[in-house]
Amino acid sequence: MRRDVTSGGNNKSIKLIKHQIRRYEKASGQQVNDSKSFFITAPKTVSNRINRLRRVIGYMDNTFPFSYLGCPIYNGKKNLRYFDGMLAKIVKRLNGW
Repeated sequence: MRRDVTSGGNNKSIKLIKHQIRRYEKASGQQVNDSKSFFITAPKTVSNRINRLRRVIGYMDNTFPFSYLGCPIYNGKKNLRYFDGMLAKIVKRLNGW
């Protein structure tokens, strides 16, 4: 069973992912913001593969943790610092009441 959605990272597989994203856009009427989109690889992924993914799919790479819709997305053990940004927004809003 493959864990890698790019099926080994060959150009054909990567282009197929991009094609599916475009099909989704056409079917849903929604637009994926390519400038905000990114991919995540395993920590030990070699730089050649990451660079090829960047070039073929047109997205930048990112690492955990990151924020999505204001919520922390992380891998592994929970760390309270991941929630600092969310907590600061809540405190700011409560102080404004």
